[in-house]
Amino acid sequence: MTDPVEAPLEMEVKPSADGGPTVVEVTGDLVATTVPRLRQVIEQTLKTSDQDANIVLDFSHVVYIDTPGLALLYRMNERCHSVGGELTIVAFPQRFSELIRELHIDRHFRFADTVAAATRLPQ
Repeated sequence: MTDPVEAPLEMEVKPSADGGPTVVEVTGDLVATTVPRLRQVIEQTLKTSDQDANIVLDFSHVVYIDTPGLALLYRMNERCHSVGGELTIVAFPQRFSELIRELHIDRHFRFADTVAAATRLPQ
């Protein structure tokens, strides 16, 4: 098996106009070299959030996640909880779902199939 080609990480932050969660659309690979960028976006979103610190990460266009990427998701989930918010991950890549189940960290995350479903979840 060959290593995946790293795709640059692109993000679009969509603040909610109606008091719902902020949606961060993520595209590319969440790997060691791109982790700092997502961490910066999440931290900035938490600092500027007028509402509860509820963030939806839309991973519909994420191709690959490595161990540092999974570690970041775990830390950012804890960070959101520490300020009274929730982190919901949309369209988490199926092949990585098995890995987080094996690591027994899946129960720490909140998942949804679509952004619409994630914004309707009770916080």
